[in-house]
Amino acid sequence: MKNRGAIRWAALVLSILFAIGVQTVFHSCPAGEDGTWMHCHDVQRYLFMIGIALAVLTAAGLLIRSRLSLLLDAAVAVLAAVAALLPGTIMPMCMMDTMRCYTMMQPFARIMGVLLILAALADLISHLRAR
Repeated sequence: MKNRGAIRWAALVLSILFAIGVQTVFHSCPAGEDGTWMHCHDVQRYLFMIGIALAVLTAAGLLIRSRLSLLLDAAVAVLAAVAALLPGTIMPMCMMDTMRCYTMMQPFARIMGVLLILAALADLISHLRAR
């Protein structure tokens, strides 16, 4: 049961790092010379919102000790999968795969998405084993 708390704390930290990362270090392409934004900027905004939602769900999982936590784990796994697939798969990004959105933001979203899925599954398995 102790591991469950550690797993949820790790998922919360990952969620917060995900939200901060897509806004700072792993952001999308900058605005064009004419001041317009590319498609990848929308992807960045959606990834930030997903990161916030993941942080809220994982924080709620720390507070809830009932079967509802199983649903929260499932929701985190699904939302993390969406975050991993959003850049370039679900939503289009820039035309050239050498752009920042493909070289920085997409790999970051995929890696963090997989880590959050693994954390959610580990918490789900530890919850089921505790029963």
